[in-house]
Amino acid sequence: MIFLTPSWILGFVFAYCFYMGGAMESKKSGARNPGLFWALLSILVTAGVIQGLGGGVFLVILGQVLLFVGIAVWRAKFER
Repeated sequence: MIFLTPSWILGFVFAYCFYMGGAMESKKSGARNPGLFWALLSILVTAGVIQGLGGGVFLVILGQVLLFVGIAVWRAKFER
């Protein structure tokens, strides 16, 4: 099955981490929970890397790190 490859499993683990990070952030600040949106972005990055670029585990990790940096820059610029 396509979803049992290590790249997809790692992508879903990252999506879960992004979701839980958003949940913790909303508890801390009292704002809306952005975790679902972050998790969907994570899954889209994973799908784009695997399907579009034909990437493996390393490229999935690199894509997720770039997503994390992108979220951090967006939040630093527009939410503060």
